[in-house]
Amino acid sequence: MKDHSKSIEERSKYVLSYKVKDNKLICNMATGESLVYDYSVENENKIKKVMEKQATDHKDDNYETNSYITYIIVLLMILALFNLNLPVIGVCSFLLLVKGASRLYATSLKNDIEKLNLFLESGNIINDNLDKPNIKAGISKKTKKIINNGPIDINTLDKVKLRDYKKLLLNIKREELFNIEEINSPKVYSR
Repeated sequence: MKDHSKSIEERSKYVLSYKVKDNKLICNMATGESLVYDYSVENENKIKKVMEKQATDHKDDNYETNSYITYIIVLLMILALFNLNLPVIGVCSFLLLVKGASRLYATSLKNDIEKLNLFLESGNIINDNLDKPNIKAGISKKTKKIINNGPIDINTLDKVKLRDYKKLLLNIKREELFNIEEINSPKVYSR
């Protein structure tokens, strides 16, 4: 899960991921800290619920990826190029670089929120259908490996690409439409 916290106080309670190692539950927080708890299924479920609540709290966040500032900077740079004003060209280049980086980050956060919303709406649907033969058609090897290790949950969701998650949902809808009962598992061909 990406960090969608809005304040220092929220960041200190924001769980990005967790892992189980040596009978310990290690929670990676947005502050960079790693908190260690004794492992139990109950503790793991509590952490999952906290992460799901975080996703629900931020499901309506909107990250602006397009703005007129970019167009103004480009216009200033073009004008500076005509006048060969090197300091203005340098400042405009720097501002475009910063704007581009912030746009990439905002797009990443937007995609994460879209994936979280899809998971909150359809997580059980995907996990209930993972054993069907054609569900994994067209998804990446990395996502297939994650699915083969167990169902997708709020912790493993970050490792699944948005494109693959959408493809899983489309595959499930297709299989429901076809409604073909399988006698033998067919070979799945992907392009």
